Amino acid sequence: MVINTTIGHPARGDKYLERPQLTDKLCEKIRSGSSILLAAPRRVGKSSILFYLMDNPQKNFKPTFIDTESVNNENEFFKKLFNLIIDTLSKISRYSKIAANFTKELGARIESIGLDGVTIGDSRLSYYDKFLKLVKSLDLQGERFIIMVDEFAETVQNIIQDEGERKAVHFLQSSRTLRQMPEIKAKIQFIFAGSIGLENVVETLNASGTINDLYSFAIPPFTRAEAKNLVRKLIDGTWYTFYDDKIEYLLNKIDWLIPFYIQLVIDEIDKLEFENEPNIITEREIDAAFLRVIEHRNYFANWHTRLRRAYKGKEYSFTKELLNYVSENGTVSSGEIRDMAAAFEVEVEYGNILNALKYDGYLNNHDDPKVYRFNSPLLKIWWNKNVAH
Repeated sequence: MVINTTIGHPARGDKYLERPQLTDKLCEKIRSGSSILLAAPRRVGKSSILFYLMDNPQKNFKPTFIDTESVNNENEFFKKLFNLIIDTLSKISRYSKIAANFTKELGARIESIGLDGVTIGDSRLSYYDKFLKLVKSLDLQGERFIIMVDEFAETVQNIIQDEGERKAVHFLQSSRTLRQMPEIKAKIQFIFAGSIGLENVVETLNASGTINDLYSFAIPPFTRAEAKNLVRKLIDGTWYTFYDDKIEYLLNKIDWLIPFYIQLVIDEIDKLEFENEPNIITEREIDAAFLRVIEHRNYFANWHTRLRRAYKGKEYSFTKELLNYVSENGTVSSGEIRDMAAAFEVEVEYGNILNALKYDGYLNNHDDPKVYRFNSPLLKIWWNKNVAH
């Protein structure tokens, strides 16, 4: 039996490594009535946790999932929410009549209801207003929808780029107003997730008050025990032998224990030609797999692409030079960062940029508040090889 890794998409079912302490705390916050911001760098498994909530719903809660990464205006966002609720109601027998009655009320405006949602004839329709009217009309009999919005910060960033900061702030204000309405809060809670930091995006707009109602829930990297459990889960039932001391060696090399990197290395181990029987994994195989991972541009290129999209001109030049420097020298001090910011004339902006690099999983200053390093040795080596040189 070969190793069955899950790379590039959420792990579900028996592929998902349960984190009961984490999910129990998250479910507790959901039961408290909070709308939640999942705070974590990319690739730590946020989407997998969202799908776990989908697959294991709490009593009286109806979790739904929507990805808004491609959305670039407010009306389109609320159109997606509107369609999501209608589509979900239509599939639940005791709510299907509610959906039917509401769509009948809309009358000629609705052209069709299908797997892709609702098609409205009037393109000038305000989906924000229609979403409010729909939710207010619902009798959920004590149940509550949990709308899990993935890539919400990407949506805000898209609106900034395509329609300007004023429209983005209006969107954030509208979303907060909706979340604060008692008739909405009684029926719907939101969980926002994404691969870029919403707090950092909002801070650049001087609009932090638009998200101060959200409970920030941190999704940390795996603990050492969770990382070992994932390795054993991937190896279990295969023809490989992986002794505990070699698992420790693997985890020490990966350092930043997120499921994505662990699975990348394990997947490359599975592609190697073994010289020993019965396929005992040694340091030789781990080292070889580590190097092979770095050769895959598609595993890491998005880290660079996102920065090119998020920053322009001198801000991008500063960001790239900062990461180049850390990839070459291993660390960078706060003083060196300030000097670099002055050289690129981003003395005002560099604080937000540095916070974004920390949140999004590029850098950390855990060991010393004044010294920054790459979170991941894999990303550090790849960046040095493919971007810095």
